[in-house]
Amino acid sequence: MTRQPKPASLFTPWTTVAALLAVHPEAAVVFIRRSMACVGCPLSRFDSLADAARAYGVPIGRFLRELAAAVVSTPSPCARAKYSGAAG
Repeated sequence: MTRQPKPASLFTPWTTVAALLAVHPEAAVVFIRRSMACVGCPLSRFDSLADAARAYGVPIGRFLRELAAAVVSTPSPCARAKYSGAAG
C-alpha cells in the first residue's frame, strides 16, 4: 500500500505563493488573517512562501504550519505536478 503524502509535504518554503493558492485556495485565509497582501498580488507568481514570510516578519516554520492547517484536502497528482513545474 502506497502512503499518500500529507498536504503539508506538498509545499515547501520555496513554493510560490501563486502555486500554493492555485491548488489550495483555502490557504488564502492565512494570508488574510495576517494582513498579508499576497493574495492577488502580481508578485505572487514569483515570491516564495519564504519570501512572503520574511517580508512580513513571520517565522517560516509557524507560517508553514498555519498554511498546512488551512489546507483541507490533498490535491490530485496533476495538481502536485504544478509545484514541481512539471505541468504548465
